[in-house]
Amino acid sequence: MKNFTGKYSKEVEEMLVASAVSGVNVMLISPPGFGKTEMALAASEKLCEKDGERVFLGLDPATPPEVVRGAYDPQQLLKTGNLVLNVKGTAYDPEARVIILDEIWRSNDLVFAALIHATSDKMRNPLELPVFWATSNSVGASERVEALRDRFGMWAFLKPKTDVDAIVKSQFDTSAPTWGKSIPSWEECLKIRRENPSKKAISSISSVLTTLGNEAMANQMPINPRRITQWSEILARLSIFETGTSDFEQCSNIARNALRWAYPCVNQEMYDKWQKIVAVVTTDQVGEAIESFRGLAKQKFDKIVQSTTNKADLLMELGRSMGEAQTEIKKIGGSDPRVETVLKELNQIFQTATKDVVNK
Repeated sequence: MKNFTGKYSKEVEEMLVASAVSGVNVMLISPPGFGKTEMALAASEKLCEKDGERVFLGLDPATPPEVVRGAYDPQQLLKTGNLVLNVKGTAYDPEARVIILDEIWRSNDLVFAALIHATSDKMRNPLELPVFWATSNSVGASERVEALRDRFGMWAFLKPKTDVDAIVKSQFDTSAPTWGKSIPSWEECLKIRRENPSKKAISSISSVLTTLGNEAMANQMPINPRRITQWSEILARLSIFETGTSDFEQCSNIARNALRWAYPCVNQEMYDKWQKIVAVVTTDQVGEAIESFRGLAKQKFDKIVQSTTNKADLLMELGRSMGEAQTEIKKIGGSDPRVETVLKELNQIFQTATKDVVNK
């Protein structure tokens, strides 16, 4: 493990954490020389404790498909007369936890076909599949890109800024690295993947994804069932990771923020457009509205309790405010499970204030 510099390196760490716990594959894109591959390798150290658990495939136009899918062992054929497929160090290695695909878009069509199959392996437990972390300097535009890109649910077009002073200091820093500390162990990842979100948690996920899906379609960015599945895994697993429970009432802020990577964008323009769409759900509008109206209700309630002359007028003012609050929260919150809870709280505040006025 080593340290990396720049804001973008922290974003990569957050993205790889999201990938590890959700099982959603990653695509890192930036100009050469900014450490994409090195960060993927460093992060995999936390997930891969033994030799063979990390598979590194450096890809180029001459790479044969056997590098991805394995090759038959001629020695076994001579010894036993049987064809034995050797998958050690390939995308089908049963011991693999992380498979790093370096310069993925430089591959040839045969390798792309092998990767399409490998990243949609139907013969293994989906909760225990390894994650694929791919890097590239750019993304080509072709049918093979269309065929493979959906298998990678998290994409980042990195915009690194060169900080010479920070790079030099990091290069010769012998202290313990701080980058990558948030990455969980593989056992933790599997435990999180096996959790079953509660009905309350599923309702929260559905609420976020309904909003996101509507925004995406309104902006001509189509969605499909695979996309919704990827989004669901990201929201569920990251929320469990952050809250420590599968019975969460709302998706965590970190989980919602991770959705900014959750669209297979083939260029910077498309990526920037997606960031604006996701801003609708990364800002917790419902939570902000709830806290605002809670604060307003408490403020007006305190005035009623403390007043000695105009309690009735203040109660009417509180009633109007509570009515407006209920209308606004229902409008913003929709099916958010927090709405029903806060409406009960506001009604209780009004009832308590009414008793105070009547008793005085």
